[in-house]
Amino acid sequence: MRKHLFVLNPAAGKRDNVRELRQRIDALETEEQAILIVTEHPCHAIDIVREQAVNHDGLLVAYACGGDGTLNEVINGAAGLSNVHVTHYPCGTGNDFLKCFDGKVSDFLDISALMRGETMDIDLYSVNGRYGINIGSVGLDSRVGAEVHRFKRWPLVNHKMAYNLSVLYNVAKGVGANYHVSIDGQLCNDSFTLLNACNGRYYGGGFYAMPDAVPNDGLLDFLIVKRVSRFGVAKVIGKYAKGRYHELGDIVTYIRGKKLEVVADKPMPINLDGEIVRARVATFAVAEEKIKFVMPEGVKLR
Repeated sequence: MRKHLFVLNPAAGKRDNVRELRQRIDALETEEQAILIVTEHPCHAIDIVREQAVNHDGLLVAYACGGDGTLNEVINGAAGLSNVHVTHYPCGTGNDFLKCFDGKVSDFLDISALMRGETMDIDLYSVNGRYGINIGSVGLDSRVGAEVHRFKRWPLVNHKMAYNLSVLYNVAKGVGANYHVSIDGQLCNDSFTLLNACNGRYYGGGFYAMPDAVPNDGLLDFLIVKRVSRFGVAKVIGKYAKGRYHELGDIVTYIRGKKLEVVADKPMPINLDGEIVRARVATFAVAEEKIKFVMPEGVKLR
């Protein structure tokens, strides 16, 4: 029998979702087991999924209840486990991976439709031993993500304002850095503003980074942006955010491949589906493992 595991990050979103979600689960008309576990610390969702999978003989369906970070933890717990399917119950501030599917993000809030839905194999990428499902990157955007917390602590500053302040702060610090870069073995050393590895299409709360990405084609879409001036970065961000990277000319290189390695002279922030880790080397590669991803009834990959 299937078991439905709802893993809720209580810090996700703008309100307390614990009581509401518990009521929705209790109201389900199903004979299958459904349980809710609330995470208590970062990466707790990874351990929860693994422990529940080991202790269940049948199929475990893990619902990532939160934002992109919660989904990332759940897929890291499920990767390589044949008896675990994964889906996303989007109650966080960022639910960007779901924008790869037709319909609305809110369709994934219909638990009954999820229970009746179909699964499909979705690719994963790996970065230094951890998995991602959406978009990984180094450069200006990962620096911005790493510094957002600095401004969230300011009085009267919401998430969007904190993000914009972090953009201004990091642009003032400089919009490029020197990296040793290899894409599927081809060297490309230069000064860059941004390097992305895309399995999904959207990130950062709605940036349409890679309209060409297909999350089940066995490849990653790499977008390499050379160093631009502080005055030119606004134009780059404007087009990049709308999926119009092809209009940026020679400063942008687009390659579809299997592996991107970035080496810096010192530890750098690395974006992994919105989570930030630090290392001097970042190796983004298509993972051997895939995830069985559950879509609500009637919803398909876009």
